[in-house]
Amino acid sequence: MAKHWPKISLVLSLVLMVLLSVNLKAAEHQSFTQGHKLLLERKYFEAYRYFSDLYAAGGDSEMAPVYLFYKGKAGYYAGYLEPGAEAFHLLINHYPRSPYIAYAYYFLGNIQ
Repeated sequence: MAKHWPKISLVLSLVLMVLLSVNLKAAEHQSFTQGHKLLLERKYFEAYRYFSDLYAAGGDSEMAPVYLFYKGKAGYYAGYLEPGAEAFHLLINHYPRSPYIAYAYYFLGNIQ
């Protein structure tokens, strides 16, 4: 399962992008796509900064839980375990009905 996680993650991310693209504003969609591209290119530090900025600018947006999840995920892969964990905890505490909660717990389990 561990060696298949990157493929599963990519597929889930692409499905999410398709589902969300219907409801997203064009600017949010473009911003999310740029950040996701950084993750796929394994530019984790840049993706972490990018999603941090997106969350700071759009914390009241419908996309806030998505930004937090990907901020945490990018932080995790960049080796920023504490900031990544903080993003996951914010997601869990502020958006308890988010579909990303299970994934946040998965990453938190790997951090601890």
